[in-house]
Amino acid sequence: MSKLKEYMRDLKDGWIHNSHLANWRWCPRYFKLRYIEGEVTPETRVMMVGTVFHDFCKRFHDTFEIYQFEEFSRLSDLIAWVISVIHHQESDLPNVLKMYIERFIVFECRRYWYYCRTFANADEEYIPHKTELTMRHRSGDEQYGRMGTVDVIFRTKVDGVTHIRLREYKVSRKPDISKIRSQLCFYKSIIEKLELFGKNVTYRYELYDPILDNNVFPLEVGSFERTRTGIHTPYWFYERPLKTTETWLEKYWKNFIEALESGFYPKQKREQIDYTCVYCNFYSLCWGRF
Repeated sequence: MSKLKEYMRDLKDGWIHNSHLANWRWCPRYFKLRYIEGEVTPETRVMMVGTVFHDFCKRFHDTFEIYQFEEFSRLSDLIAWVISVIHHQESDLPNVLKMYIERFIVFECRRYWYYCRTFANADEEYIPHKTELTMRHRSGDEQYGRMGTVDVIFRTKVDGVTHIRLREYKVSRKPDISKIRSQLCFYKSIIEKLELFGKNVTYRYELYDPILDNNVFPLEVGSFERTRTGIHTPYWFYERPLKTTETWLEKYWKNFIEALESGFYPKQKREQIDYTCVYCNFYSLCWGRF
């Protein structure tokens, strides 16, 4: 049995995860090396830090509720309290991770501070968030279904309209905005097909990165904090509307399925070696083997 057939056989009940589609779209040859030939990706220090940071972000949102934030009359007291709780739980973490976590706490406390004071006026409704929500959808005539796990979903409701914010957490000095946007478009597509939040919904996508500072992309830093609360954040936070993307997404999905079923993968090398190639785990394999 070929490795491609083994991969097709091992697909869980016909479900294809967003990361597979994203990696294939990013570089079919990377997809081939990782998923078809089974090359192992080494766990780098950055990957380890990212995994721990993601786990902390989930536990933060699952631990603290907005009513706890309402008990504090001063933002500084709220931040100090949350940090003290977290430090008690995370005392054995490396210093660099503690720094990222403190940055995240300050950012989220400010955001909750805004919610506590805005929704008290009852013109907006804050709905408890969902963390690491795994979604699946498959039409009746499709052999393969789509699945993905979004880091966190924030919901508010204004005048009967539900506003959804899909957020990804990344630990990177140069995040690929295009790739992340495509990933969140995939999630949006599944949510709409499942009608998880009804039909009268607007979408925005968010990226939070604890590494970058406000000198990297000065026009896109802390846009949400500045426009909604007037409080500047030194941590990179990218937020934009997530528009309808069904046409191009369906195109990539169709091409991906056809590539799997036919076993076809582009043989040509990338047009140029960019930073995505230089930092790829399979750089030496790819450029040495093909």
